[in-house]
Amino acid sequence: MRRLSRLTGLPVLDPGSDRRVARVERPCLSADGQFLDGLAVRLTGFGGRKRYLPFANIRLLGEVSLQASALLPLPAERREEETSPRVYGTAGELLGWATDALLDESDGRIRALELSFGYIDDLRRGRLWLRDFVRGPEGFVASLPDGSDPHTRT
Repeated sequence: MRRLSRLTGLPVLDPGSDRRVARVERPCLSADGQFLDGLAVRLTGFGGRKRYLPFANIRLLGEVSLQASALLPLPAERREEETSPRVYGTAGELLGWATDALLDESDGRIRALELSFGYIDDLRRGRLWLRDFVRGPEGFVASLPDGSDPHTRT
């Protein structure tokens, strides 16, 4: 398992030459938020055009870099993709903000979402990992585990 935030900034290497060809800009999740669909990357060198690296094209995902077989043009729907980090409860109430996620590197599945209740509550009570969530049009919708109501936590 790996934090999804750790992918941002990783160099992308060409497997044939081990030469750096790009750098990861941001992860791109599936429509329901359950899988890492791919990565938006920026090519190195003059111009620095954006490209798309599908999860299936990642050959090796290391701690300090990753190897990729092919970079594709960035699809139109991924160019201006803006995922709201807000997390709502099943009744529609705002719970907090998604600050990170746990990625299962073997299959690209997002196993948990890190929920922040806000700066002060993070300092006082910490953050919570959610395993039952889905991405919706306004952000993520999640159900809290039993006994983890943000207003009654100790």
